[in-house]
Amino acid sequence: MLPDLLPQDSQTDSPTSAPGAEAAQCSQAEVARALVKVEHDTTIAPALGSPAAPRVAPTLQGGLSRTLGVVLYLSVGFALITLLAWSIQNAARRIRSWASSSTSNWTSGIRRTGTRARSSSQQAQAETLLQRMATGDPAAIDQVLVESGDWIGKTRRSPRTNQLLMAALNQHDLHARGAALQATLAMDGIAWNEAGLNQVELAVRNPSQQAWALWTLGALGNRGVEQERVVQILKGYLDDSDARTRSGAVDGLGIVASDETVSILLDRFRNDPSPLVQESAARNLGEGGMYTHQQQMSAAGNLIGWMDDAQLTPPQRAWAAHALLDISGQHFGTDATAWQRWYSTSH
Repeated sequence: MLPDLLPQDSQTDSPTSAPGAEAAQCSQAEVARALVKVEHDTTIAPALGSPAAPRVAPTLQGGLSRTLGVVLYLSVGFALITLLAWSIQNAARRIRSWASSSTSNWTSGIRRTGTRARSSSQQAQAETLLQRMATGDPAAIDQVLVESGDWIGKTRRSPRTNQLLMAALNQHDLHARGAALQATLAMDGIAWNEAGLNQVELAVRNPSQQAWALWTLGALGNRGVEQERVVQILKGYLDDSDARTRSGAVDGLGIVASDETVSILLDRFRNDPSPLVQESAARNLGEGGMYTHQQQMSAAGNLIGWMDDAQLTPPQRAWAAHALLDISGQHFGTDATAWQRWYSTSH
């Protein structure tokens, strides 16, 4: 339990609760009159033009200035710390969104648990296979790609499978990450075909399912399901007034990872007014998306060209540097000259 912050003694004394109460009240009244007199005297004295008046004002003014200076300094420091903490938390949140939809989607209309029978043995087998895939087992990766279509309606996502899927999605191997996308779709009950796409396209219009649906659209596009149509749907959300929706659309486009989406994400990184969307675009162009190294190198040229642009904000410059680190493995920070030298010898 939280400690009780109210005063422990909230009762008032009765006037007849103890002998001598009247004497105590008398003493308090006398003290009060004395305090009023002292306050009156000290207030009037400066107004009478006494020598003390000129000395008091500067002292108070100096103390006030120093106090305001300290408050301003602390406020700026606190703002900087808050911004840094927000950036770290936001990055962590956006990384976690890679496995996007929570298990609550199962009761939201996308998948109703009572409509399909699940095989507990199929769930156990799928989890065993996911565990092997999460460790980078090539045979398990291929097996997931072959067998995950049979998981639809027989398996479900759980805290354990989410951990395993996240581990696979964080691997550098695009083959493993593609298998993890496919496994996620299967466990969400979404077939990678036109029927599955129609199902998710309806869900994206529901605000409570939108974040999940934007991510899932990207996964379907990556798996080859009507990729051009998926890109057009996602592009339609890039002008949404809500930065979180635009960021979700950027994540979906980064998962599709077609050549067309590279230029779209570069534009969002450079021109979207929201730092949240800018960060999402840079992250997806780096390690967060499903882009090949060749596609990433095409984006790197633009990011390096903007590195010393005065119109780029410090956060944008930092996100560009992090994306370039993901692409190159080089630690040049925001040194535009060093990045240009690297690019000219690597491209």
